[in-house]
This record gives sequence, C-alpha cells and structure tokens, in this order.
Amino acid sequence: MSRRGRTAALPDGLHQRPAVLEDSLVVRHRDAQGMARSYDFGALPVPEAFQRSLAALYAAKCAPGGGWDSVETSEAHWYLVRPFTEFLAGLNDVPPDVHGLTTAHWNAWRMSLPPRSNGYSKYASVAGLLQMDPRLPQPVREAMAKRFAWETGRVQAYRPEEFKEIRIAARRTFRSALLRIRENTDHLAAWRAGAIAPGSREWLVGEALGVLARTGDVPLYEWRRVVRRRYRPALGGGSAEHTWKRLYLSRKEAAALAVLIAAELGLNSTTISEMPAPKTLPGTAEAAMPVYRLRLEKRRRAGHRGRFESRNLTDTDLRDRLGEPVWNAALTSVSETDRDVINQLLHGDYDL
Repeated sequence: MSRRGRTAALPDGLHQRPAVLEDSLVVRHRDAQGMARSYDFGALPVPEAFQRSLAALYAAKCAPGGGWDSVETSEAHWYLVRPFTEFLAGLNDVPPDVHGLTTAHWNAWRMSLPPRSNGYSKYASVAGLLQMDPRLPQPVREAMAKRFAWETGRVQAYRPEEFKEIRIAARRTFRSALLRIRENTDHLAAWRAGAIAPGSREWLVGEALGVLARTGDVPLYEWRRVVRRRYRPALGGGSAEHTWKRLYLSRKEAAALAVLIAAELGLNSTTISEMPAPKTLPGTAEAAMPVYRLRLEKRRRAGHRGRFESRNLTDTDLRDRLGEPVWNAALTSVSETDRDVINQLLHGDYDL
C-alpha cells in the first residue's frame, strides 16, 4: 500500500513461500529469524510409508501457524522423535504406518522410557505428533491419554558457598586465558606497527600471529598440517599452547566465560548463545564512559514487542560484576568459532 492509499504493484513473476515438505521425505523449516534446518525422514529406520506420514506431520508443525515458531523447537523434537522410530525398528512386528500402531507397541515404548523428565519429553512429543494423524487407532489414543508416571527431579540448586566456588573457578580459568591472549595481542600490535626488528625471533612470532589472526592458525605445511620449520623454534613448538591458543580460547576457557556471563549477568543459556556481540553506544567511548548495549531475545515470550529487548550496561558495572578486566576480553578475544563452542557448552554438561 502506497502513502496515498493505492495498492502497490506486485513484482513480476511468481513469488511464494518455499515449500516446507520438499520431496515427501525431507522437511525444511524456516523460522521468522531467517534460520533454516532440514530433517531427512528417509534416514529413519521405519518403513517408507511410516517415514512419509511422519514427514507430513512434521511439515504441518513447521509450517507458519503450525506451532513451531523457531528451528530450535523443531530440532529439539527431531531428537525426541528419532528414538521412537529406532525403538520400533527393533521390534519383531514393525508397524508399516501410523494406522498399524497398536496399544502393545505404544505401551512397550512407554515402558522403555526412563521415569524422568527426559522420558516424559519423548513421550509427550511423540504422542502429540501422532495424534494429529486421523488414522491413529482409537485404542492407541486412549493409551496415550494415560498419565506418564515419572520421578521428581533430584537436581538441587547450588548452595551460596558452592556457587561462589564455581564463579571463582571460572574466573581463575578465564583469567589465565585473558593474560595469555592479551600478551600475544600486544605482541601482534607491536609487530604490525614495525616496532620489532625484522628477522629476529620476536619478529617471526609476530608474523605467525598475523597469519593466525587472519586464517585461524599459524603457518602450516598443507600436506602434513604441521607448523612450518621456519616458525617452529620461535613459537616454541607445535602444540596448541604454542600455536592457535595464543589468540583464541580453548573449550574449557570458553565454558568458563559462558559460566561467568550467566552467573554475573543473570542471563540464561539460550539468551547468551544467541546474543550478538555487544556494541558501545555512540559517543560514550569518546567520553571515556563506554556504555554497552546488549541485544537480547527471549524466545519464550509471545509477540514481537515482548520477545526482543535491550539492556544497557556501563563499563564500570560490568567490570565490577565480571572482574577486571574480564569484560573487555569477552568483547575482543571471542572468535566466531568460540561462540559456536559456547553455544554447544551452554546446552550440555561440561566439567570445568
């Protein structure tokens, strides 16, 4: 619609939303954020008719208005549905399709699940998906309606002294990485500025750091993937401590940084893993009072206005919470690879 109330002209050619169900066995989910995931139901160990039925049900949930608004949701359900098909494949009488499911099949699946929250998640996810198919027999629907008995959780919150020990351990782990990365960053800056004599050992280290900053690794022989002989004595060896860890975090150090951000800023794991790198507000850095804006997304909130929010934090506030100078390192030393590692670590168990 134009400003004067006239209907805007449509573009030339046919334009429509890409199909969710691409070839009756592959479901491609695209969410409102532009993220996409593909799920190949042809790889599931059940008959082809059953694969097509599951793919059709999955496509209905992934379609706009189907209930799964993000690829994280569809991906989580994928890892809950797949064990169900693996269980059916191990039976003597594998059902050919949804209409072939019996109460014996369902009750056996139910009894195989652990009486904990993970078992209930698999139970509820598979039942909710299959109940969308009108061919599902009524006795199986009645069996699905029975209560899933599961034990209460045994995980207890950390006591204040335990939580303090975790934060201290995370600070100690990340601070060692901070000092290492800062030292090598200063060395790289000096090499780029021409402050190091060419041909010296320190100059070779600076040249290797320059390659590391550009490519993610020090100069290597392509066919053997080992450090080139020219740089090996200057770097001190070819191990991770002497090569890529000079400018990047290890998995353990990335986990420590994630723990610090979660503990000190009060953000949950999903919000941290999806948060873009904070930027300073215009004019604040020039005034020596930097203010960082955190762009947060709360996917569980309904509606666009409540789902996105921002939080402004001053440099002093962050230094007080994270400790001097953890926050600056979090902004400058975390690479894109480290962000992927943090994302994985935040959604799993990792021993610091």
